[in-house]
Amino acid sequence: MTGDGIECTDLTTVEEVADPCNPSPCYPGVFCTTSGNVTAACGPCPYRMTGDGRTCVDHSPCGSSPCFEGVACFPLGEEFVCGHCPPGMTGNGTHCADLFSSNNLCAHEETNPCFDRSLCVPEKHSGAALCTSCPPGYKGDGIFCEEVVVDPCGGDDNPCHPESSCNAVNGIATCGPCPENMTGNGKVCHKKDPCADLPCYEGVGCEVDYSEVDGFRL
Repeated sequence: MTGDGIECTDLTTVEEVADPCNPSPCYPGVFCTTSGNVTAACGPCPYRMTGDGRTCVDHSPCGSSPCFEGVACFPLGEEFVCGHCPPGMTGNGTHCADLFSSNNLCAHEETNPCFDRSLCVPEKHSGAALCTSCPPGYKGDGIFCEEVVVDPCGGDDNPCHPESSCNAVNGIATCGPCPENMTGNGKVCHKKDPCADLPCYEGVGCEVDYSEVDGFRL
């Protein structure tokens, strides 16, 4: 120090030490710490990224931005799924095209939105992709179709006699035995001796008709 005792001045000039973390050399979102106010140390990279903290690279399946601009990307393990194309556009989310462009959108796999590409019909003037109805055995809007599981024993589709059981195995109906005191294959059942009770008018002959449930005809 120097001075007259009333006013003193520090003879040592202390150079201000800059904060190595200001500005931070680390990747955005990575914590920065100082070591002895001299060097900066960066923390680990964010989730699904790798690097030294200063440089981080996205290694998730969505890191390369595989979806069309503005379409959300959803990582599923090592795979990804793209969301829907923006309004006014059609496609699979990876590739989208203007719905009202003059191109034939049905001709390109990337822009054909239909469940079965053969269901796609280009609109005559705009080339927009129009999906017809789902193929036989499926239901939906032509874009999303799901298989229809038909119960061969359900409702009017039941081929068995009303009093016989019906079992569906691999989509095929199998009829159980005919009711007691009846005979047949489970689909057609008739009384074992339908004429035994003399159901016909006196003097009228009775003939067995195995196509009839009741088993007799005049």
